[in-house]
Amino acid sequence: LASAVAAIPTTPINSIQAFSITLSAVQTSNTATITAVNTAKSSIDYGGFTLNGTPVAGEQDFRIALTNGTTVTVTRSAAATLIGVINGFVVEYK
Repeated sequence: LASAVAAIPTTPINSIQAFSITLSAVQTSNTATITAVNTAKSSIDYGGFTLNGTPVAGEQDFRIALTNGTTVTVTRSAAATLIGVINGFVVEYK
């Protein structure tokens, strides 16, 4: 029993990686590179966004995806006139 208890991880988290992705006024998508994670054991935690002005419809609508084990992609739903910075974390679990 002692060996089984010793094998229990002290934390269920393997890694936490912050990302910040900037979309220029003309971009509808952009990416950030992270250290490799297992996508089957990872999630994205949204950390908020900032815009450099007052948005019109669609400019603040973002989709964040873990495209593969090393790439986070942000996609904006519409063309925009504002620069957007989208923040978040990729959490990989054991």
